Amino acid sequence: MNDGKLVGAGMNNPAAVAIISPTVGRNVHYRVASEANANGMTIYNTAQPMVALVTYVHSDSCVNLVVFDHCGNAHPRTSVPINNVWEGASAWAEWMPYQKGQAAKTEAAESALKAGSPA
Repeated sequence: MNDGKLVGAGMNNPAAVAIISPTVGRNVHYRVASEANANGMTIYNTAQPMVALVTYVHSDSCVNLVVFDHCGNAHPRTSVPINNVWEGASAWAEWMPYQKGQAAKTEAAESALKAGSPA
């Protein structure tokens, strides 16, 4: 699994994003490309994410989730792409802005420590 390294742009974020290793129990945002991809979920506005919990980790780029729609109803979703890895997905999970910011700060601090270390 990844240790929080920054990678290039993905479909949800034009800037570099940190790859965060998913773990069971973490909160993430769940988005659908359109209401046609809702599959039984109540979605009022696709611009607003739904909250989800990671229930199983396949890899750094694929997780199972329980998603709470905009009415608070729970929906299981399997093999959901995460970390902006799969372009063109009809639905995906993404880290919350706070989580991405923390990962970027950690990466910057680690880089600064490495730069100050004797070779």
